[in-house]
Amino acid sequence: MIIDVHHHWMPPHHVRMLGKVARPGQTVRELRPGTPGIFRGDAMLFWCNERIASADRLIEGLDRSGISRAVLNVSNWIEWLDLELCRDVNDAMHALKQRFPDRIVTLAHVPIGEPGALDELERAVSLGASGVFSIVHLSRPGWSLDAPQLDPFYARVSELGLPIFTHPACEPLEYQADADERLLPLLDHDLLTCLGRPYNTTVAVMRLLLCDVLDRFPGLRFVMPHLGGTFAVMKERLLSRYYDWGMRERLDRRLQQLWFDTAPPRWSGQQLHCAVETLGADRIMFGSDHPIEPDYAERAVRMIASNGIESGQREAICRGNAARFLELTDA
Repeated sequence: MIIDVHHHWMPPHHVRMLGKVARPGQTVRELRPGTPGIFRGDAMLFWCNERIASADRLIEGLDRSGISRAVLNVSNWIEWLDLELCRDVNDAMHALKQRFPDRIVTLAHVPIGEPGALDELERAVSLGASGVFSIVHLSRPGWSLDAPQLDPFYARVSELGLPIFTHPACEPLEYQADADERLLPLLDHDLLTCLGRPYNTTVAVMRLLLCDVLDRFPGLRFVMPHLGGTFAVMKERLLSRYYDWGMRERLDRRLQQLWFDTAPPRWSGQQLHCAVETLGADRIMFGSDHPIEPDYAERAVRMIASNGIESGQREAICRGNAARFLELTDA
């Protein structure tokens, strides 16, 4: 009865749209046969293929890996979606949920901070969305998650009682203004993905903890991806200086509004145990990152099952926390 809170799907016709939405400085070409990608130079920003857009493969993957429910998002594709395309995603996910009502949990995909976002949020909720999907910083307007311009959005999300599920961004926010020059250290060796994404996720966690947005909106709940980037293994190192400044109580309180998912299935046993110890098993939810690799769901299940995590903690991570968090009374 595993609940996967980090599972990717996009409407099939969106796979053919990459060339229509690529921005200046970005190119579209095949990452491999049948898999188009958006690139900046040689650095891959986003890719997709029919696997990530197949409803039948999605359900087959859930069945094969023993996952009962999947919370769906479109991965980094949200960074290129305007209001019209977000509406398209919400309609397609609603149709998918109607087809598989006991297997799918949908999120509101909206161009956060842009005109029409609040109206589309309301519409997505009317279609049954159980939360909101966001990148760890908003690359289109160029805002971090603690930007004051987001207050009206956060106010409405809080009123609706919706959690915000986040995903690493393609590029660090501070590198985007002059990307060709400033991204040079990350453009080689796929560092933009394997190092840049944990980096920008960690920065997002720290900015949320160190600003007052969680105090001003105590109903906000964030699910931070990938065990918070490097936050799980660096928590004490990152926060101890602020503890020395007398901020421990404040930071501990704000941490109660953050949860973390286990995607992708590339953590060692030592790193998982460290995350459980530093974050708490009650703050962690199972995430697979499927289908970035065809076997990610199965690998994610094995990763949790085979690393000696105590059975009660394993049940909380794989099902209990998400069932309570999403109020899935039948899970």
